[in-house]
Amino acid sequence: MTNRVRILSLRRTHTFALLQRHTDWPSFDEKLRFVRLLADKGAFPDITNLVLQADRDAMHEIDYILDYYEYVAVAVWNGTLDENFVKECENSRFQHLSDKLKPYIEQNRTLANSDDVWRSLETLADRWKRIDAGTYRDWPHDRLLSLLLMRPVPPMRWFK
Repeated sequence: MTNRVRILSLRRTHTFALLQRHTDWPSFDEKLRFVRLLADKGAFPDITNLVLQADRDAMHEIDYILDYYEYVAVAVWNGTLDENFVKECENSRFQHLSDKLKPYIEQNRTLANSDDVWRSLETLADRWKRIDAGTYRDWPHDRLLSLLLMRPVPPMRWFK
């Protein structure tokens, strides 16, 4: 077995173990259900005025789920997790969270005065959406670089 094949095999095994370990918790499922319910209703807490304990709790639940998927997205971009494996398992959740929680994400970005808040999650979800729609276009050198690095190449707009 070549080093490349062995590395890819180990990465897939690691990806499966990580996703299995983190998403097989009853508390994770409860948090995800709660966040999906809020997202489907568009009932986000106003993070600039968290007077009610329920709003603070909702913010923590949303942040926990978004932070977890941001962690997964960063690991995909860095080649720690296998992109295809994560996409097969989590694509719909990435799409749903990115689309439905967009107002909440934007509110956090405005408050933090930074476009980097949950950027990896959003960018990976957008990439997968465009790949699925057949509208994703990358530069030929990106494909070569991705092949050599054995990980996806981040969009050029990340590099200022």
